[in-house]
Amino acid sequence: MALEFQTVRINFPSRRDAEQSINQTTNFSRNIRTVGAAINGFDVRFTNGDHHLLREKVDISPIAVNGRTATFSVNMLLRDSSGNIDDPYSGFVDVMLIADTI
Repeated sequence: MALEFQTVRINFPSRRDAEQSINQTTNFSRNIRTVGAAINGFDVRFTNGDHHLLREKVDISPIAVNGRTATFSVNMLLRDSSGNIDDPYSGFVDVMLIADTI
């Protein structure tokens, strides 16, 4: 049993009209027995000016494991109180993966 740590930065381009989701695959040096993820930090912003916030969402989907490979999705949403996701937003999320490898 050994623990391996990896930090991955997921960059989100400027987008409007929907929640963003980016898939990521990370390889470890040995087969993964179990793996967990933590949000190590994030930066999200409107790209067209200042807005009042209604909702800010950053999360990680459950992680799928196949041998040495971990696959997951990071989801991001930023919206104001206009009732629509009509303002462009962008940013990044730093994810730390902690794997118990064999």
